[in-house]
Amino acid sequence: MAMKPGTIRVSSQYGFTLIESVVAMGLFAGAVFMLIAVFNRFMMDNYPARCYKAAALAQEEISDAEIHHDFSETKKDTLGYQITRKVYLKNSLIEIDVAIKSARPPFINYAEFSDVWPDR
Repeated sequence: MAMKPGTIRVSSQYGFTLIESVVAMGLFAGAVFMLIAVFNRFMMDNYPARCYKAAALAQEEISDAEIHHDFSETKKDTLGYQITRKVYLKNSLIEIDVAIKSARPPFINYAEFSDVWPDR
């Protein structure tokens, strides 16, 4: 079929350029590496077991403070965990807050417990 004089022929471009393809593959690879890093950090690091251990340490710290009447604020490292105990006096009640996080970077908060003593 012959074209009429003065008409514009529209050509289409199929596919992508090399630069667009390389950028897309780089973004995809970056997303895959981020997912692998998150998987390794939480699943391969035994995160749930560390949370259970931290919860047990926090309960032990609160019980120890109540039994020995030691209501001072402390910060200590035990078994790879950093235990921080804060005590607040409210009227005739004593509130004990215990936070457990990892002792080494990256600092991850594993557990936070609070108890009011003496219970009424």
